[in-house]
Amino acid sequence: MGCCGSTEAPVEATSIGDEYDNPAVTLEGIKSDIARAEAKAVEAGPERNTFLASVLEARERHSSDPDVMKDACTRLQAHNRKLKHLIATADAEAVHEAMNGGFLGMGCNDKKLIAALCSRTKSQLEITKKRFRSMYDKDIRDEVKGETGGYYGKMMSYAMASQTDYIIDMLDFACEGWFNNYMVLIELFVMCEQQWLKAGKEAWEGRKDKSLIDYINSQLGSSYAGLCKLFMLLLKGDREDENTEPDDAVIEGQIGKLRTECEKGFFSSADQEVFIDIIGANNHKMNARLAEMYENKYSESLGKGIGDKMSDKLGIALKSLLMKRDDFVASRLQAAMSGWGTDKGTLLRLLGGFDDRKMVGVLAAYERKYGLPFGSALNHEIGGNFARAASAWINTLNDPTGGVESVTEQPVDDSSGDAEKLCSMCDFLLLENEMLLRFAASLDVETLSEATKYIGTDDTRFIRTITTRSKRFLGRISYLYREDNDKTLISLVDENCSDYYAYLARFLVLQPSQSDALLLDLALEGPMEENDTNALIEFLCARHPRRVRSTKKAWEKRNDASLVDRLSDELHGDLRKIALTMLKGKRMDPEAVEEEDADMELAKTQAATLKDEMEDRAIDILCSNSPAQNAAIARQFEEAYDMSLQRAIGQVFDGNVKSALTSLTLEPSQWYAARLKAAFKGIGSKERTVCRIVGAHDKDEIKAIALAYDDKYGTRLKTDIDAHTSGNFKRLAVAWIDLPDQLEQPAEQIVLPVLEEDARAAALAKEEADREKEEEEEDFEEVEDPPPPSSSLYKAKVIMWQAKLAKAKEAGRPRKIAYFERLLCMYPPVPSGHQLLADYAAALTSEYKNGEEGMVGVWIQATDASTFEEAGTTKELFDEWQNTSEACVRDKNITIGELKHAWGLSKKEKSTKHLEIPPAEYETTYEPPPTPPPQPPQPVAPPMPPFQPMTNAFGQAGGRQMMMQSMQTTTHTVQHTIVHQPQQAGVQRMAATVPFGVYGGMQMTVNTTYGPMRVTVPPGYGPGSSFTFNVPVRGPMVGMAPQYFA
Repeated sequence: MGCCGSTEAPVEATSIGDEYDNPAVTLEGIKSDIARAEAKAVEAGPERNTFLASVLEARERHSSDPDVMKDACTRLQAHNRKLKHLIATADAEAVHEAMNGGFLGMGCNDKKLIAALCSRTKSQLEITKKRFRSMYDKDIRDEVKGETGGYYGKMMSYAMASQTDYIIDMLDFACEGWFNNYMVLIELFVMCEQQWLKAGKEAWEGRKDKSLIDYINSQLGSSYAGLCKLFMLLLKGDREDENTEPDDAVIEGQIGKLRTECEKGFFSSADQEVFIDIIGANNHKMNARLAEMYENKYSESLGKGIGDKMSDKLGIALKSLLMKRDDFVASRLQAAMSGWGTDKGTLLRLLGGFDDRKMVGVLAAYERKYGLPFGSALNHEIGGNFARAASAWINTLNDPTGGVESVTEQPVDDSSGDAEKLCSMCDFLLLENEMLLRFAASLDVETLSEATKYIGTDDTRFIRTITTRSKRFLGRISYLYREDNDKTLISLVDENCSDYYAYLARFLVLQPSQSDALLLDLALEGPMEENDTNALIEFLCARHPRRVRSTKKAWEKRNDASLVDRLSDELHGDLRKIALTMLKGKRMDPEAVEEEDADMELAKTQAATLKDEMEDRAIDILCSNSPAQNAAIARQFEEAYDMSLQRAIGQVFDGNVKSALTSLTLEPSQWYAARLKAAFKGIGSKERTVCRIVGAHDKDEIKAIALAYDDKYGTRLKTDIDAHTSGNFKRLAVAWIDLPDQLEQPAEQIVLPVLEEDARAAALAKEEADREKEEEEEDFEEVEDPPPPSSSLYKAKVIMWQAKLAKAKEAGRPRKIAYFERLLCMYPPVPSGHQLLADYAAALTSEYKNGEEGMVGVWIQATDASTFEEAGTTKELFDEWQNTSEACVRDKNITIGELKHAWGLSKKEKSTKHLEIPPAEYETTYEPPPTPPPQPPQPVAPPMPPFQPMTNAFGQAGGRQMMMQSMQTTTHTVQHTIVHQPQQAGVQRMAATVPFGVYGGMQMTVNTTYGPMRVTVPPGYGPGSSFTFNVPVRGPMVGMAPQYFA
C-alpha cells in the first residue's frame, strides 16, 4: 500500500467450489466442440470431410442403423487406442528421464515420476509398461523399485501392478512368512470382482506352477477351516453372476434359513455351512438386498444375528460380504487412519488395488459415511512422496481418458445389433478422444517447457515435439501453453531460437491463416523488394480461395486496416490488378483440380481469346478460373497454336506479372515445387523461400509438395534442403517434411448409406437440374448459313435473337445471355468486311483499348445517315445493334479481335468496294489454263533451298517481323470434305466445315480425294459454318501436268 515502489498482487475471484469453478464436461458439449473444431479445420482449404466429422454425422443421422454405428465405434476405438499408445510412449520416456536425468545420471525426479505413473489408469499403465519394455528392454516395475523405497516405493509398485499382478502380490503377502494375514485375504476376496479372482487364480498358478486352492489350504490350517471353505467357494466362482438382479422371493427363503440359525442358543450351535452357502454364493447386490430385507423383517441387522455364532475370522468375512463393496473399502480406509497410528500398509494396499472408476465410488462412499473428503483426511495422516503419490492416484481428473475407459474398452462385438448401446458407446468414445487429445496437448506443453527451461535449449526435443504434430494440434498446444505460462508459443520461439531457425519455427507454430498473415506483414513492412513480391505471388496465386479470404480477415482484424487499400498503395499496374482480383478469393469452381473436371468447350473459347487478346484478357480469365480450367486452357492453347501458354504469356508479360500468371496455370503443389527448385538454383534467399513455403503449409500439404518435387525432379525435397541449408534450420525443415503427424486422424471416413429423404432430395434436385438443362439448351441453334443482312430473313432472325436475349435476362440465365449477345455481335446488319464495320472496330479500339472515352458514341454521331443507307441499313438500326456489341466489349464478354474475325476484317488488304455477294459466287471455279506457246530454252538458275529467302530476310532490319507476318497470313487446317456429284465436266463440287479459329476471308487447307487444296473461306462465315467449293477432276491436260487449286 502507499508508495509506487510496491508490487500489487493480482485480484482473483473467490472460489465457489470445484464443481462450479471447473464444471465437468458433458457428452453434448464435447460433441458440439468436436463439430465446431472439425468444421473450422477445413474452412480455409478445399471442401472435404474429416474422419471425426463423419463419425459425428453417423451418430446424428444414422443412430438407428446398427451396422453404421458398429463401424463407427470399431474404427474410433482403434484410433483412440493409437492415441493411448502415444501417451504411453511419452510416459515411458518421462519415467526413464525421471530415473536417469539427475547429475551424472544419478538420482530420481520423484515429482515427474509420480506425474507419469500415479495419474494414469491401470489399463493405461499396462500400455506404458509394454512401451517401456519395447523402448529400453527393462521391466518398469523393477526399475521403479530400484529408485524408490519405503511406503512410497510400495505405493508406486502397487499402482503399476495390473489386476492380476495385484492379486498375486496380495496372495504372496498374506500367506508367506510365519504368520498368515487373514485380513489381507478378506480384503482381497471382498474387493475383487469374480472375473478378477478367476484371472488372478490362473495367473498365480501359471507363475507358481502349482494349485492355488492347495496352497491356501496348506497355509491357513485347521483354525481357519470355515474361512478357508468360504475362500474356496469364492475362488471357484460358485456364486451368482455380478450382474444378476436380486429375486425377493428367493431372498425371503434365504432369510428363513438364516433366521433359524441365528436364533439357536448356547446349547445348540449354529450351522456355519448355512451362512457360507447362502452369503458366499450370493453376489454383492443380492447380499445387500438380503441384509436390507432381514433388517426390515426382524428389526435387527443380519450382522448382529451372526454375532458369535462362528469364529471371528469367518464372521468378519461374512459381514464384509454383506456390505456394498465401496462401503467396505471406505470402512477399511477409515480404520487404517483411526487410533494412535496410521496403518500405512493397509492404505497403500487398498489404494493400489483400485482403478479410476472403482476409486470414484470409494471416495463418494467415504465422504458419505464420514462427512469428510478422503483426500483431506489422507493429507492429515501421511506426508512426503507417499502423500504426493497417493493424492495423485486418487485424483481421477488426471485420467487421460476422462474416466470412461471402462465403457470404451469393451468389445464392440458384444453390442453388435444393438443400435442404442452402440450409440452410447460412440458418445463415450468421442468424449474419450477429446480427453486424450487434451491430455496429449498438456504433455507437449510440459515437454516444450522442459526443453527450454535450462540455459541451453534441447533443440532435438523441441524440434521433435513441433514437427510430429499438425498445425491444427499446435493450435491446441499454443492455447494451453499460454494458459500455463502467460505467453505464446511465438514468444517461446523468439526466446530460444535465432535467425532462420526462428523464422521457420514461427511459421510452423501458427495456424494457416495466421502464418499467411505473418507472411503479409513481412512482405509489407518495408519497401517492396523482389522477395516480398514473390511472397505475395505465392500467397495470392497458389492458395485456395477460402484460405485467401480467411487470411484477409485475420490480417485486417490484427492490423485494423484494409488489406485491399494496402495492396493498392504498395503495388502498381498489372501486378496490382492481379493481387486485388485474387484477394477477393472468388474463382470458378475452386475445388476442381484435375483437368478432367474442366469445361473443355469453354477452355477452347478462352484459349482463342488469350491468343487474340492476351494483354487485355489474360488477367481476367486466368484469375477467375479454377486450376483445372487453367490447365485445360493450357492444353487447348498448345494443341491449337503449337505453343505453350507459358511461352505466350512470356511474350506479352515479364517479371512478377509473368510469374504470377504462370503460377495460375499450374497445380499449386507443382508450382511450389518449382519455386523451391528455383530457390536452390539461385544465390542467396533460399532460406526465406523455404520458410515461406515449407512453414506455411500443414503436414498433409507439405507431403503433397514433396511428392510433386520428387515427381518433377527425381530428387527428394528433404535431400535438396539438406544439401543447401545447415544447422537447426535444416533439422527443423527436414523434420517437418519427413516426420509423420502422430495424431493424424484416419484418412478413410465412415461410409454412410444414402437416407431415403436424401435420395428423394437428390432425385428432385436431378429433375430440376435436367429441366433447367433442357430449358438452357432448347433455344440454342447452329448458324451455318447466315442470311444476307439486307434480307427480311436476317431481320426476322435478329428480332428472334433479341426476344430470346430478353427472355434469358429475365430468367437470369447467364449462359444464354452470353450466347445470344455473341450471336447478335457476330452477325452485323451490314455485309461482312464493310468499311462501316472497320470504322466501328477502330472506334471500339480507341475507346476500350486506348482509353479515349466516348469514342464510339462520337463516331456514331459523326457518321452521316446516308453512309448507313448505302450499306443496306439505317443509322438507328445500326446504333441499336452496336449497343449490344459495345456492351459485350465493355463487359469483356468478347474481344475486339473476335469481332474482327467474325466481321471479316482480319485480312491485311481490304477491298474499298463492298458488295453483298451470294455464297454461290464464292465457289471456286475451274477453267483449264491455255496451252502455253513453245518457248526457246532458257538458262535455269540453280535451285534455292525452300526456306532460303526467309533465312536471308531474317537477318535484315525488320525482316523478322515481316517474316512472322508472312507466316501468319494463312491458317493451315486439315478438313475432311463431303463430295457431291460433279456439276460440270472436269470439275467436282465439295463441301468443308470452317474449323475453330478461322473466319471469313481467311485461307484454309483441306484434304480432298485428289490431294490437298487451299481455299478461301467466304466472308461472314465462322467456326462451324459449312461452304462449298469446286475441285478440278484429275485428268490429262494438254501441255501441263495435273494441278489442283482453289
